[in-house]
Amino acid sequence: MLFRSAVELLRFKPEILDRINEDQDVLAKKKKKLRLEDKRYYENKTRKLSGIKIPEKEIEENDMQLEIGRSRMLAEVAFLFFIIRGYFGSVTSQTSVERMYDSMTLYTILQEWGVTMPGVTTILENINAISNETREYILDAQIEQILAEGLEDFEKLQIDSTSVEANTEWPTDARILLALLNRAYRYSQKLNLFGVDNFSIDLMEDWLSRLKKILFKINMTSGKVKSKSKIKVLYRKYLQLAQRVHDLLIEEENRVKAIKESVDLAPSRLEKLNRVWDRIDNDLIDAGKVLYYTEDRIFNEVVLKASEKILSISDRSAAFIKKGNRNPVIGYKPQVARSGNGFIPSLIVPEGNASDSGQLIPILLDVKRRTTVVPKTVSVDDGYASAEGQKKALEMGVEILSIGGAKGKKLIPEIDWNSIEYIEARAERSAVESIMFTLKYVFEFGRLRRRGIEEVRAELLEKVIVYNLCRAIVLRQRAMEKNKNAA
Repeated sequence: MLFRSAVELLRFKPEILDRINEDQDVLAKKKKKLRLEDKRYYENKTRKLSGIKIPEKEIEENDMQLEIGRSRMLAEVAFLFFIIRGYFGSVTSQTSVERMYDSMTLYTILQEWGVTMPGVTTILENINAISNETREYILDAQIEQILAEGLEDFEKLQIDSTSVEANTEWPTDARILLALLNRAYRYSQKLNLFGVDNFSIDLMEDWLSRLKKILFKINMTSGKVKSKSKIKVLYRKYLQLAQRVHDLLIEEENRVKAIKESVDLAPSRLEKLNRVWDRIDNDLIDAGKVLYYTEDRIFNEVVLKASEKILSISDRSAAFIKKGNRNPVIGYKPQVARSGNGFIPSLIVPEGNASDSGQLIPILLDVKRRTTVVPKTVSVDDGYASAEGQKKALEMGVEILSIGGAKGKKLIPEIDWNSIEYIEARAERSAVESIMFTLKYVFEFGRLRRRGIEEVRAELLEKVIVYNLCRAIVLRQRAMEKNKNAA
């Protein structure tokens, strides 16, 4: 049913395929540019031997024409696997691969389109090429289809935020510091693959091992009775050694930098070298920051805000999220709008731990843009309470803005608060809690696989699109049963 529903969306809005084709073109041009630059590099090597000099024009992606070569994945197929990843959460895990290969519906659709099952790396490359702008366009098309079918009028809306865990471990300053130093050193040992000296530091492995042992002692001592003075002694040893390791890595970076900048490599190889070098450089910069504020916290009792600290070495966009009485997470706080019939017309993923009150108007504007409807009734909890937000929402045309809790009660006139409409709106707000539960435990919305704000937005958008497809299937089936019973 899901695959057929996805195909119906393509029939309703075939322009989706144009967008995916454009994204595939962008990917193809990037790859072609790199191939041409490599070709020019090797040709120039030959010319230097013969003494020929030819003026060269920079290769621009926008000027390129894609020629007919090896056939690429059809946009329809890329879209279908895009939906599969949104549903399974992955197209590369063993479970998802087995389910794809076992699906007779998928096999039948691919056969109808005259294609065979692609390889996993081909699938991944093509769906990763789909931009977030195209994902937003797909959600736009989906909401347009829902309106056209009369499945929803979007006159009622509940808005809430939720916390989702980043693809990272819970951090401590000491562990983050060791991880950064260790990763910088490990990457520095790959430079020889590009004809550049590896960082050469005697006893580095031994020092990293000693840091690990001191960190273990810190963790074992922490929280015990009268442990404060012992912790300080251990931290002093830890930070002194970490500072020594950091200084030596910086010295080696400065030594090797000149070699790295003079190395003669093909553009594709140079691009890979620069990626490795940037990771080393960024990790050493971050390690310097962690050294500074960890020492300040332990010995001067100066505690930085979580928003100013490095909380993850794998996902720098992740923030410390504390929502109500729930356990805090390192991750993101997406804003979700739920319609009266259970669709999601808007998803906003702000950076950091953005306050809910500042997200009310952005999400209402997004709903209005996508649905062309200003909802008559909007229900939120008191985290969204603000006089400015209330004023702007009512000016937009919202008739009932129900804000729960003590903060909402202060903002809403008593006569409105006690009216049937506002009482019903507050009662209906529980529906958004239900959708959050479904998203988290059916569509794996609560635990992320991808890292970085743009990739996280991509992952959550995919899941929202698939959730809406599934919700539309349920409502269509209900409508068919109702018509059958009426007949």
